[in-house]
Amino acid sequence: MMKTMKSKILPIFLTIVIVLLLIPCSKAGAKTLKVGIVLPLSGPVAKWGVSFRNGAVLLAEMINAKGGLNIGKDKYLIELPEQDDKFTAEGAATAARSLIERDKVNLIYGGIGTHLVLAIAQVAEPAHIITLHCAGANEAIAKAKGNRYTFRGYICYNETYPGLLGWVAKTHPQGKSIALLGLNYESSWFGHELIGKLAPGLGMSVVYNEYYEGGTKDFTPFLVKALAAKPNIMFNTSSPTPDWALIMKQARQLGFEGLFMESHPPSLSELTPIAGKEVVEGIIGVGDATSGPMATQGTKDFVQAYIKKHGTWDAEAIVLAPSLHAIFQAMEQAGSLASDKVVAILESGKQWKTILGIVGKFGGTRIYGQPHQWLAPQYVLVVKSGEDVAVSEIPVTEME
Repeated sequence: MMKTMKSKILPIFLTIVIVLLLIPCSKAGAKTLKVGIVLPLSGPVAKWGVSFRNGAVLLAEMINAKGGLNIGKDKYLIELPEQDDKFTAEGAATAARSLIERDKVNLIYGGIGTHLVLAIAQVAEPAHIITLHCAGANEAIAKAKGNRYTFRGYICYNETYPGLLGWVAKTHPQGKSIALLGLNYESSWFGHELIGKLAPGLGMSVVYNEYYEGGTKDFTPFLVKALAAKPNIMFNTSSPTPDWALIMKQARQLGFEGLFMESHPPSLSELTPIAGKEVVEGIIGVGDATSGPMATQGTKDFVQAYIKKHGTWDAEAIVLAPSLHAIFQAMEQAGSLASDKVVAILESGKQWKTILGIVGKFGGTRIYGQPHQWLAPQYVLVVKSGEDVAVSEIPVTEME
């Protein structure tokens, strides 16, 4: 009896072994490329942090689904260990140190705010780890700061404000006076300063310029003073979306009838529930075209995949995705993860066609002293019937 059972089991066992050996083992044999996420996943700008994180995760999933990255003779699949920086410089430095020393990351993705990026750089630069971030102020990528491995993937104020404000000056000639009310931190300071410099040349003027502290919910005291200056544009440079939604709602309640503008794509999934559809309608923003004839098919596919996964679209999810894919392609071209080799390729001015169909490059030497600014087409976005519609491509300053 026992002998008979053994005689039956042995062929079955051998068959299983043979089948397992025949299964393709490309993923099993792949190495791991670790992208360490350092973002505010809690605190006043957590919504931005979560959206940026979700965008990177989706991009990695799309690339991994195609077999990963071919770097040198090896295949790499992307992993994304993450740390919450809690929107503090100390938190960002601690997060970066943990990801570099414990997780052995090859790249850092994150930094919403100049204070965070500079804190990350203190840890990542000595370790020769490339960082891709979206901070606003020039210091975040200026050569004078000595940050050789720090790159900005967000197409920033220097690049978009001239075209955006120029479009408004032509399209809405009644928009002459601007009120600025921003969260009190570096990106807002820089945005306000730049608008103040650009406005006179376009026949505009800043009639109100103030900052509020994090956690503010009642903006009435600020808005009463702002409206007394009779602005016909209220511009958000860097305030978190929930704050901006409250500012718009309360401004309308106080009688403001002018235009709302912002430095970002309008985040409708978060703006609308707070401010309401009527207030959100007509907001002017700037960013990638994600729908309509101006959007690439790859971008539309990215948006649909994101909605399928998360139930709604988050405008910030796409902001860093093209430049992140460009860095992955530079690693493939270098045939190495060695940062110096990758940086040399990124600084060469090469154009990268990304998985989203967006074509761009790293440049910006004239302003920043080194080509560490992502440059790609940007569009004026206007909210129409509850959607942010790309209405015009604008010149990106450093591309000219």
